[in-house]
Amino acid sequence: MLKHFLVPDDIAVRVKPEPLRDTVRQMFMKVGVPERDAAWGAEVLVYADVRGADTHGVSNPLRGYIRGLSSGQINPRPHWK
Repeated sequence: MLKHFLVPDDIAVRVKPEPLRDTVRQMFMKVGVPERDAAWGAEVLVYADVRGADTHGVSNPLRGYIRGLSSGQINPRPHWK
């Protein structure tokens, strides 16, 4: 991992996966994502963190997703074909 993505242990905040997953799911739902999709999105982001891929976990892309969903730039209910 690139050094600028590493968080020093003395300032790192450790959170158990289950409460984090639930919080992220609720955040997605708050901006209009259906519950099932919100749960999948939360699972993917938390899984990335648990596996050590912090660049793809909760702390990095979640802000952009929430911003995009809130602004309408990302459609929370796409009709897949």
